Formats: sequence, C-alpha cells, structure tokens
Amino acid sequence: MSDVDEGHVRALRAKLHGLRVTGADLNYRGSITLDPEHCDAAGIAPLEFVEIWNKSTGARLSTYVIHGERGSRC
Repeated sequence: MSDVDEGHVRALRAKLHGLRVTGADLNYRGSITLDPEHCDAAGIAPLEFVEIWNKSTGARLSTYVIHGERGSRC
C-alpha cells in the first residue's frame, strides 16, 4: 500500500510503547479500550483509528479507540 492515496498522506503522530494487555475477548473484533491518561499524553481521541502491533508475534491490526476508566492503566 502506498503512503500517498488520492492526495492523503499517512503519518505517525504518536506512539504508545510497552503497554500491557490487561484483558482480551477473542470472540470480539472491534475496538481497543485505553486509559484516557495514555490517550491524553499521546493525543489520541475517542473513536480515532490506531494501528496495534504485537511485538512478540509481529501481528498488526487496525482498530479504533474507546476510552476506558481514567487511571485504570488498561
């Protein structure tokens, strides 16, 4: 896939590194819940699309963010 598509450029705005998964539902495909404190620090808005990378397997997926409970570290 090209980084330039019909005049749009994809750019990395922020990176959350070393976060730990605190829960998972393998039968649910949809969103990722993040602590609003992490999102505020990185400038990630609710419903914003993000790329998720599993550093153990190299797997990547695109999904959207839902804000969880502030201070939960989820």
